Amino acid sequence: DYSRPLSTYLFQRSRIRLLGLLALPMTWLVGVYIVSLALLLVTAF
Repeated sequence: DYSRPLSTYLFQRSRIRLLGLLALPMTWLVGVYIVSLALLLVTAF
């Protein structure tokens, strides 16, 4: 039976729910980190 809602699936798998919650903020943090490293590299030379 494939009629289970997504909320039931995520409730039973807490690691997937946690990964989904943290994916967007971690993407922003890694992006800001890489951009700041690139700017440091550009301004150093």
